[in-house]
Amino acid sequence: MVTVYEEHPEKLNSRDSLETIDRQYKLLDTIISKSSREEIIGSIIEEKVRSIFYGNPLDYFLKDSKTKLGFGNHFKDHHSINLEIFCEITARRNLYAHNAGRVDSKYIREVKSPAFTIGRKAIIDKDYLRRTIIVLRGISAVAGSLVIRNVFNQPKVMGTIATVVTPFETYYSDIIKLEDRAF
Repeated sequence: MVTVYEEHPEKLNSRDSLETIDRQYKLLDTIISKSSREEIIGSIIEEKVRSIFYGNPLDYFLKDSKTKLGFGNHFKDHHSINLEIFCEITARRNLYAHNAGRVDSKYIREVKSPAFTIGRKAIIDKDYLRRTIIVLRGISAVAGSLVIRNVFNQPKVMGTIATVVTPFETYYSDIIKLEDRAF
């Protein structure tokens, strides 16, 4: 995301969404307090990235008009199951970061089919960790490949990203039922 905005600062333009007065003042303060165009753009990039991930992390994948990363509807059309898993991974991470691993009402609200009840500790076992790594690595590689093709206009994705994307798109996309996946 940072690389895209550094290479294409025009993608930071937010004409598609109205800025609140507070955000307008913050933007103006950023412009006034920085000494160069590069510093201004760097600060705006940092704020944009922070705002996406402190808000709803699914926006990164689902709201291409907001992020302008070239994802289109790919995640919505091909990886909705993986995004549900991602949502649960993020919610469980937050439990451990903020609540000693104990399930709270926020977790229950954010997770489509919670496996735990309020007050119980959300367990992270070997199978859960394996599934987490597969999904996080896979959706990251898919995101990277879409940026390479759609933002940087490179027709071929190579290297590690290519070796992860091909099997992930084949064996872990929405055409494969969750229970049939080899986690």
